[in-house]
Amino acid sequence: MKGATLIELMLALFISTLILSSLIEVYIATQSISQTQCALSTIMINSHIAFNFLRSDLKSSTENKVQPFYDAKMKETSMGFTVQNVATHAVNSYFVDKTMRIDDRGESIYALYQLDTEKHKRELVEGINDMKIQYTILKNNKIIETNADEINSESKIIGITIMLTFSSLNEFALQKNEFIYVSL
Repeated sequence: MKGATLIELMLALFISTLILSSLIEVYIATQSISQTQCALSTIMINSHIAFNFLRSDLKSSTENKVQPFYDAKMKETSMGFTVQNVATHAVNSYFVDKTMRIDDRGESIYALYQLDTEKHKRELVEGINDMKIQYTILKNNKIIETNADEINSESKIIGITIMLTFSSLNEFALQKNEFIYVSL
């Protein structure tokens, strides 16, 4: 017999289709894993940068005063904190606010900002959607964890816990919460 029969050709085409579809599935899975790794890597880098900024300012002097910060013009839920260095009189406020940019999904990008003594607003790290703060205060010789509502002029803040919510900026939606505690 010379040549291939119709059944042999159909069988070869079917086997080729199975192999090709398997290769396409592997490619798609690899792309998804790559996007996830890229998003996680970006979040980890942003986390490291943001916490280094915050930690260095909080620990820059043993005479720092920390107090809650809220500006009604910022994001509705934007709570932050202010660090006042008694020795240098430098005052820096940290908060999360909307940038003028959008991500690959068409959503607004939020960032961690610093407001300095001269009221210059500086973007520190993008991809931070929210900041929640717990204060450790010394009240009646007891250590208490509290939020900004419980802080008054007599409160002695001895530590601060900061939780930042990081988001990926690519088309693969990913969020991660990171915490830091700094004793003052």
